[in-house]
Amino acid sequence: AMPADPAKVKETILTLMTSANRPYNTQQVSDNTAGTVKKAAAQVAIDALIEEGKICMKAFGKNKTYYSNQDLLARPDPEKVKQTEKELVLVRETLQTAQQEQQKLTSKLAEVRQYQSEEQLTKEVAQLQSIVSSKQTKLNELQSDGKNSRSPEAARELTKKVQRALHKSNRMYRQRKRRCLDTLEAICGIADFINKNEMFSRYGLEEDS
Repeated sequence: AMPADPAKVKETILTLMTSANRPYNTQQVSDNTAGTVKKAAAQVAIDALIEEGKICMKAFGKNKTYYSNQDLLARPDPEKVKQTEKELVLVRETLQTAQQEQQKLTSKLAEVRQYQSEEQLTKEVAQLQSIVSSKQTKLNELQSDGKNSRSPEAARELTKKVQRALHKSNRMYRQRKRRCLDTLEAICGIADFINKNEMFSRYGLEEDS
């Protein structure tokens, strides 16, 4: 193969280093020419460009790096720099706002996950309603039996006993229902997209008076 034209090699390397505007060692210069310039030829061209003042060299011990002469690079338009700085400030503000919003949503999600799901809450309310209904039915049956087969005193005592049990069940039901409603209200308060009235209506729930 014919040796590479030194002038073309110099042009290739100068274009590479000016456009990239970053330091390279000789091997990196060769690698970034996709193999069209060998390391030895790259070194010759780099030395020539240093002599011409187009490239600068900095040594770190035995290692040498090369970079474009910054004094020869085109200076940006001051007005464009100011405009770019303004745009950068706007981008940073937008990013900060987005990050703050993400933190709020993450916090809301963590709070919502602490509560029972809609399905669990609805199931619990239904179970409590079933228990109360069952005990009310039992009370009615016992009251009827007491009237028919027991003495008035025994019937009254039995009625009081059952009423106490029913009162206890009702109290437990109201406590659990209140906890359930508080949880649903908390979820609605955290998740703006959930309408409390629609949720209560959907599951047949009523707020305690």
